Amino acid sequence: MKHITVLGITLLVLLIVGCSTTSRLEELVPPAEELAITNKHSASVHVSVIGGDMRYTDSNHFETALIQSLVESGVFSSTVNREDTKYKLSVIILKFDRSGMGYEYYITSKWILQNSDDVIVWSDIVGGNGYSSNLGGIARHRAASEGASRATIANGVSELSKLTL
Repeated sequence: MKHITVLGITLLVLLIVGCSTTSRLEELVPPAEELAITNKHSASVHVSVIGGDMRYTDSNHFETALIQSLVESGVFSSTVNREDTKYKLSVIILKFDRSGMGYEYYITSKWILQNSDDVIVWSDIVGGNGYSSNLGGIARHRAASEGASRATIANGVSELSKLTL
């Protein structure tokens, strides 16, 4: 009986730890070949992200990956942690959907770019799909969630590069 209790507690701890597994930052940043960059802007931008699915991709990881993508792609020259910059980019995760078994995730987000006078320069709904063929439940959900985040970031960065600022 004692062994069954210990086994039960061990499985419960593993379930709790496994279910709280968040995204891996390196999996959220789209590779250069996934980005269709049209224009590069010499201005800096302040980035903020609100929302997300806290189980697999939280807003902090999404924001960090977005900042890295904006700078590495050259779409903006730099990002700053203060709001007194030439541009402010706000990304609001509106919807985080998944298929019944978790093989596919889809993100719907609202991207808003404002200038230093708080005038909206550009605004659009940006989304992305992520897929996973992994059979493991937690790994499948995390991989599909990371893929959806990566695709959304790639699509948003590509759209921002189309602007003439």
